[in-house]
Amino acid sequence: MGKAVSADLRFRIVRGIEAGGSRRSMAARFEVAPSTAVRVQARYAATGSVAPLKQGRPAGSGKLGPYQDAII
Repeated sequence: MGKAVSADLRFRIVRGIEAGGSRRSMAARFEVAPSTAVRVQARYAATGSVAPLKQGRPAGSGKLGPYQDAII
């Protein structure tokens, strides 16, 4: 499992791509995988944000999810 990429680095990758650099060249420049640069740029294009998505299972989706109100 790789290391998390900071928001600042994500923003610099996007700015480099918008300034005319290729995704591969920006990935090499900032020492991240090319797939990371592609994902960061795609997320920015779709949402306008470079923030990562929340990880993990949604709350209340386990075995006791339907009974959550009764338990609490």
